[in-house]
Amino acid sequence: MKQNNLSIHDVQMGSLRLGDIDVILAASGYEPRCTHVLDTLQRTWKVDRKEIAEKLLVLEFVEYRDADTRTAADRFFDEFEPGTRIRVTRDSPIGISAEIGTLFRERGRTINVLVDYTAMARLHYLTLIPSLLTRTDIHVNFAYAVGDYSGLEDQYPVSTVGKPTAVPGLEGIPFSGRGRLYLFGLGYDGVGAEALAERLEADHLAVFWADPGASSRAADIAQSKNARLIDRARLKFSCGLREVEKLTSLLTRLAYETAGSERLVFIPIGPKPHILACGLAASQFEHAALLAPHFDDGGILQNIPKIQAAGEIICTSVRRIELPSYLDWSPRG
Repeated sequence: MKQNNLSIHDVQMGSLRLGDIDVILAASGYEPRCTHVLDTLQRTWKVDRKEIAEKLLVLEFVEYRDADTRTAADRFFDEFEPGTRIRVTRDSPIGISAEIGTLFRERGRTINVLVDYTAMARLHYLTLIPSLLTRTDIHVNFAYAVGDYSGLEDQYPVSTVGKPTAVPGLEGIPFSGRGRLYLFGLGYDGVGAEALAERLEADHLAVFWADPGASSRAADIAQSKNARLIDRARLKFSCGLREVEKLTSLLTRLAYETAGSERLVFIPIGPKPHILACGLAASQFEHAALLAPHFDDGGILQNIPKIQAAGEIICTSVRRIELPSYLDWSPRG
């Protein structure tokens, strides 16, 4: 049974207006690009920071607080004097639903939320999908600042495999009698991805990667780094980094076609817009789950790249819509 019917569109950041946004959710992180979306919005809207501050909620990681780039990011957000600050770790979901729920009760109308997920851990922005998009009166725009890797794609650090755990709200139903199809979204770290596939004993694989990616070389590097996984996959395809709407549609179609026969497990390694698309697709089907593969001591533990903003912002508009029951086309598992 389909759980959510989502309307998803790629939009231009320039189409957003301050008066249309009720809540802005951002995160202070160690990458310099974490300030780019908010800085761009302020310059585009040409407003005083206080007008943004009253709508601003900032996630503050307890990790990496001593990094120079993180200190600079904290100073940037401090200058806005945000209305709400939430301390988080990369392995903990955020309690944002209650904050936004309060606004909804007070305003009694559709709430428009802007989520800058550039610096967020996947557990933060992915848990917003089941928690916020269960109502038709909350509209979410997800914004992501594309990174300028400056050749670091070739030298991207290898991730340590942690505890692969389903994202809260995106666990799906186990359907223990079914086979599992593991769908990997591939990034620059092929060693970590292959180790994860071995740990999960993923015999039935599908893979996809970003083409075009963040740079002209990104797709070739992702394919080269993940060549062995791609060779093993029974299904392989690519989609542009900036085409979240298209990718979500493709993944939703795959989920629909496996709804009566398999347990579909999304394992998006990267990049973040593709991870978002996996979450949006998984949320619509009860046989689909999404794993966050780097809990506990997993993930990049050293030589963490400090990525600058390339200047481009990818924005995805999402809202839930109610369809008549006869239009709910997802088969029951």
